[in-house]
Amino acid sequence: MGMDNANNTGAENMTTAENIANSFDNDGQCWEVDGVTFTDACEAANPSRTVEFDKIRYEFPDDSVLTVCGDGWDHGFLGCMCWRDADHGRHGDECEVVSNG
Repeated sequence: MGMDNANNTGAENMTTAENIANSFDNDGQCWEVDGVTFTDACEAANPSRTVEFDKIRYEFPDDSVLTVCGDGWDHGFLGCMCWRDADHGRHGDECEVVSNG
């Protein structure tokens, strides 16, 4: 699909996180497409960034979230470092709330 995927029909109704994920074929282990890294694509969208241990949460201005953990990334939630449960669209059983300190 490639980085131009964000320009496809329907992209205007997608969140920033959905557009970025779609550009990387929604493959949480794909880190580069057409010479653009996942990190660069996220940073270009002007996110706030939270880092805890091996996890990075990119929170975009439209309140969508992508979370990196170890060798993978996926959609996430505001206020925690867990990935969205793909089967149920809810927090995982081991939700790790972002610390305030």
